[in-house]
Parts: sequence; structure tokens; C-alpha cells
Amino acid sequence: MINVAVVCRKKGFDETRLKMGWWSYPVPDFEWAFYPLEDGQAIDKNKLAQKGHDVIFWEDWVWNDFVGDAPIPIYAAIVDSNTSGRRKKRYEGRAKQADVLLIDQDKLTHFGKTGRPTFRWQYAVNEHVFAPQQKTIDVGYHVVRTPGRSALTEPIRTLCRENGYSLTDGGGMTITQYANRIGSARIVVHKATREQCRSHRFFDALSSASCLLTDRVWGVNEDRFMAGSHFVEWQSAADLQTQIVDLLETGRWQQIADAGRAHIMLHHTWRTRAAQLKGIINATR
Repeated sequence: MINVAVVCRKKGFDETRLKMGWWSYPVPDFEWAFYPLEDGQAIDKNKLAQKGHDVIFWEDWVWNDFVGDAPIPIYAAIVDSNTSGRRKKRYEGRAKQADVLLIDQDKLTHFGKTGRPTFRWQYAVNEHVFAPQQKTIDVGYHVVRTPGRSALTEPIRTLCRENGYSLTDGGGMTITQYANRIGSARIVVHKATREQCRSHRFFDALSSASCLLTDRVWGVNEDRFMAGSHFVEWQSAADLQTQIVDLLETGRWQQIADAGRAHIMLHHTWRTRAAQLKGIINATR
């Protein structure tokens, strides 16, 4: 049994734990305790070692320092270092405090230059939270608003109103509310904040057996997602409208949704990701 100290962000702790699959339910070979921190707060490796922890898992989105000289290895999960050059540089500094790097989206070759062992280790969904529900809504559009995303709202509303499709949209929800909206939708529309960002919504929607309809984003080869099989891409606002009509009128949304759900259950649950993490830890300790 590997005993893990999960160092994570204190802000929004309960919602984050619902949102993500990592450390979300018991799995073989691991036991763990959470250590939620504020940004800038230090944590003592000596104290973590004294508590019996074998490794530290340093979750993304918390920016803390480590003190103490206990030889307990730090495995740093890095999710969205690829969103800007400034963030990439900040993550390079983060890597210097870690012993092993677990990269979600970015290119492994970049972090390989740090001299740390670097592995692909992606986001995981909590399939118990993002689960299939009765499909009572035709289209769901639930994103954090940006100008580009907001520009799609009225075209989607107009299309649904003219064709008699049911629609839910808007943000500001709890994770439970968001999961219910996603799970109830036949089609989940997505627009990336940046082209290089493969959003958690890929995992949320597919795990919920909804058909994800997204603009084109940076692909992570190890995800094994296939456009046209596990999700559908749109090229413009007009194409988005055409795709919604086609998916609903032909019933093709169901085929895509079923294939996406099966793919998630095979490759992207916390149980699968935990088994991969065990292999990485065994190879590097």
C-alpha cells in the first residue's frame, strides 16, 4: 500500500474534490490524506514523512513551498502549463521543487529539459458524479463566460427556439448542478478558451453519455479521443447550428455519446489513472 500526502488547493476544496476524479474514491494500492493549502503557504516534508506518507502528490493549482529535508519524493501534477508562455515559465519554476513530473496537456519534451523524470498522466473524471442521466434536454451550453463563448449564446438560443429544441445555458453553478445539467443533455456544446486547452469538459460530457460538440483544440495523443467517433467538432457558428440539427434529427448524437462513454470508462476513470500512477511510482522510487 502506498501512503500519499495529497498537497492541494484550499480555496474551493469541496467543489474541486467533486469536480475531479483524482483521489475521488477508494482504489487498490493507495491510501491518502489531503493537505489543503493557501498559495504561498509552506508545508514541512519532515512532518509528512513522520505521518507515514511514502510520497507527496503535489496537485496543480496550489502554489506553495516545501521545507524540510526528509527524502520523501514529490510527484507534481501539471495540467495547464501550455496556456501561455508566462504560465509555462512559472511551471518551470514549479518543476524545480519536484522529483517527478506528471504532465497532462503540455509537450513532454519541454519538461524533459528540466532533468526530472517526466511522464504523461492526464486528467481523470469521477464517473460517479458525471454519470448518465435521463436525457430531458436537447442542448446544454455551460461554460465560464469569455467574449468568444458569449458570442455563441444567442445563435444557439435562436436555433433552439426556432426548431423547438430544449436548451439550458449559463454558468455560476455548483459542481452538482453542473453535473446534473451536463448529464441531462443530449448534446453538450463547448468552445475552448484557448486552442491549446483540452478542457475537463471532454471528460465530463463523455462520462455523462452526452454528445460533446466542440471547436477544434490541441489534441493529447495519449487521450486516444477520435473526432467523429467520441465527439463532434464544429468549425464556425453556422456549422455549429448545422451540426446540432443533424445530430438531433438523425439521432446520431446517441451513437457518439455511447462511444464516448465507453471510451472514458476504459481509459479515463480515476481507477485507471491510479493504476498508471502506481506504475510510475514503482518505476521512479
